Amino acid sequence: MKILGTPATSAEAAIVALVLTTSTDGVVQSGNVVGNPDVFSLIVLTACSTLDALPKALLGLAAVMWLSGTLQQRSYIASAIMLAALYVVANLARLTIMAMSNDLYDLAHGPIGAGIFDGIIVASVFALSLCWTPPYAKAEQAT
Repeated sequence: MKILGTPATSAEAAIVALVLTTSTDGVVQSGNVVGNPDVFSLIVLTACSTLDALPKALLGLAAVMWLSGTLQQRSYIASAIMLAALYVVANLARLTIMAMSNDLYDLAHGPIGAGIFDGIIVASVFALSLCWTPPYAKAEQAT
């Protein structure tokens, strides 16, 4: 994280800035800081970055698949790609909400927002592990 932390947080701040500029004037991004300096700015820390938490979610996916007996290489790869895409979008959405204002920061970063975000990720891990069957698996079962 020490080597990749700054580029990762700066990249996420840049994406948040792009999204914010569609609805907010005066958005500035400098490194890992993004927002309207006259209103509110967000500092994207490594602990809030996708790079920091995504490996833990992918490990959780592997663990649940292993414990449930559904762990197979192709299924894990397909599920991991879906989970990674969901995680990136959800985390960037959360960072964007947090960068809009102090009130929205408190909501998204506080117990309510953190609980919703964590709940979505945990539910996704379990859904991908226990409920979702990749399309190729259905074709293999039919033969």
